[in-house]
Amino acid sequence: MRDGTPGTRELRLQQALRRCWPGVLLALALSFVISLAMLIPPIYMLNIFSKVLDSGSIGTLLGLSGLALGGIVLYAVFSFLRDRLYMVLGRWLERQLGEELIEAVVGQSLRGGGNPAQSLRDIADLRSFVSGAALTAGLELIWSPLFVGFLFLLHPAYGLLCLGGGAVLMVLAVLNELLTREPVREANSRGVEAHARIGNALRNAEVIRAMGMMPAVMRLWRTDNAQVLELGDRAGLIASAMRSISRGVRLVLQIATFGLGAYLVLAHEAALGTLIAASMLTARALAPIDALIGGWRQFVTARLALRRLGEMARLDEDSREGRTELGRPEGRLELDRTVFIPPGQSRAVIKGVRLEIAAGETVALIGPSGAGKSTLARLIVGVWQPTGGAVRLDGHDVATWSRTEFGRHIGYMPQSVELFPATIRQNIARLEDGEPARVIDAARQAGIHALIGRMPNGYDTDLGDNLHLLTGGQRQRLGLARALYGDPALLVLDEPDANLDTEGQDALLEALRHAKRRGCTVVLVTHRPALLASSDRVVVMKEGAIERITTAEAVLRGPPPVAAAPTVLAAAPAMPPGQAQGAG
Repeated sequence: MRDGTPGTRELRLQQALRRCWPGVLLALALSFVISLAMLIPPIYMLNIFSKVLDSGSIGTLLGLSGLALGGIVLYAVFSFLRDRLYMVLGRWLERQLGEELIEAVVGQSLRGGGNPAQSLRDIADLRSFVSGAALTAGLELIWSPLFVGFLFLLHPAYGLLCLGGGAVLMVLAVLNELLTREPVREANSRGVEAHARIGNALRNAEVIRAMGMMPAVMRLWRTDNAQVLELGDRAGLIASAMRSISRGVRLVLQIATFGLGAYLVLAHEAALGTLIAASMLTARALAPIDALIGGWRQFVTARLALRRLGEMARLDEDSREGRTELGRPEGRLELDRTVFIPPGQSRAVIKGVRLEIAAGETVALIGPSGAGKSTLARLIVGVWQPTGGAVRLDGHDVATWSRTEFGRHIGYMPQSVELFPATIRQNIARLEDGEPARVIDAARQAGIHALIGRMPNGYDTDLGDNLHLLTGGQRQRLGLARALYGDPALLVLDEPDANLDTEGQDALLEALRHAKRRGCTVVLVTHRPALLASSDRVVVMKEGAIERITTAEAVLRGPPPVAAAPTVLAAAPAMPPGQAQGAG
C-alpha cells in the first residue's frame, strides 16, 4: 500500500480465513469422536477372544455385537456431519474469498498484470482443500497418539513398533515435501503463465481462423504445455515414489505387527486377541501419515494459492466502497498537474496535464497515436489512478468516490466494446434488471431500439448465445446505450464512432446533442470532423501533454502555424467555459 501498511482488502482476507477456525475446531472435535469410534473394532475383537470364546456365551456375543453396531452407527453419523461441515465451510470460504477478491482481480487486470482465471482457480483450490481428504488427514493425525497409547496398553512392544514405523513415515513425508516443493511451485507458476498465454491467443479466434494461424497457436500451446507437463511429471514421479515406499512401509509394519503379536502370544506375554487388535490399531494410527504423503500436493497447491491471493490482495488498493455519498455531480472536471506512469514502466505517458472543463461543456481530445488520449480518458473515469496530481469531479478527487455511486453518474465507452453474457436489457442497464423505460430511452438515444426489436427475444435476447449476430457497429451502439443509461452527468467516449455507419453516426450526434441539452459534460476522443464540430473546445495532445487548446473551427480549417501555438494557449482563458494548461 502507499503508506506501507496492509490494505483493507488484505485485512478482510485475513479476517475471512480466521473466521474459518471455529469450523476447523468443530471438525477437530468431530474427528476426536470419530477416532474414539474407530477404537470399537479392536476392542470388539479383544472381547471376542477374551470373553466370548473363553466363555462360549451367546448372550455376551450378542451384547457386544449390539454395542459395536451402535458405535459404528455413531461413527457413520459423525463422519457424515464432518463431511457436511467440510462442504459448508468450503462453500462459505469460496463465497467469502470471491466477494473479497473479485474486485482485486479486476484491479489487478487494470494494472496490466495477473490472470483472473487463475485467481478464481486459486479460490476453488482452497475450497477443494478445505472440503477434501487432505484436511481430514491433517486433523486425524492429531489424534493418532490416542491409538498409539492404546497399543502401549496392549503391550509396550506394540507401541514401540508403531512409533518406529510412524517415525519412518514422517521422514518420508518431510522428504516428499523437500523434494517436490520446488518442482510443484515451478509447475504451478509455468502453468499459470501457459494458461494466460494460450487464453490471450484464443481471444483472437477470428484472426487465427482467417489467417490460418492455428498451427502456430498449436505449436505455442505444445511448447508451453510440454514444459508444464515435464515439471509436473518430475514432481509426480517423486511423489509417486514416496507413496509407494510409504505403502510398502505400512505393509511391512502390518506383517511385523502380526509377527510380533504371534511371538508375544507364544511367549505368553500377550493374549491372542491383541494380535488382531494391534494390527488394526497400528493401521489406524499410521493411516493419516500415509494419507498426508499421498495428498501432499493438495497442501502445496493450497499454500501456493493462498500466497498468490494474499499478494494480490496486498497489491490491490484500498476498497473505495463505504465512502460518504456525494450525490449527483454537476459535471465540473479538473485535471490538476496529472501525471501517469503505467505499472512496470519508468516513463510517464501523461505529463503534468492541467485542464478544467465546465459543467455541460463538450471537449474533444485529439492528437497522434500514442499521444495519451485514451489514457487520459481512463484517468478521468477512475479506471486508473494518477501517479501524481489529481483528477477531480466537482472538486472531489475521483479516487475518493465510492465506485458504485460514481458509476451511477458516469457514462464510459472504451475503444473496444465488450458485452457481457447476459440479456440486451441487462447489458444496457449495466448488469442490473433496469427499469424498462430507462433501458428503452438509452437504446433510442443510441439509435438501436429498432434493431433490438428484430432480435430473437427483443430486449430479453441473451447475448451469451447470440453475440455472433451483432456487427462491430451494433456492439458499439449497444456500448453507447450502456454509457447513456441513467442520463449520466459525465460522459466519456473513446472513439465512439470507429465502427459506425452513417445511420449510427447520425444517432451518435443526436445523442451528443441530447446530452448537451440536459447539461451533461462530455469528453470525446475522436478525429471525425462531425464530432469535432459538436465540441465546444478541442484539446490537442502530443507525447502525453497538452500541445494547445483551440476550437473545432480552427482544427477543421487546417493546422495552425507552429508559431501560433503559444498565442492559442495564452488565449485559452477567454474561450468557452473551462480552461486548460499543458505541462510539457
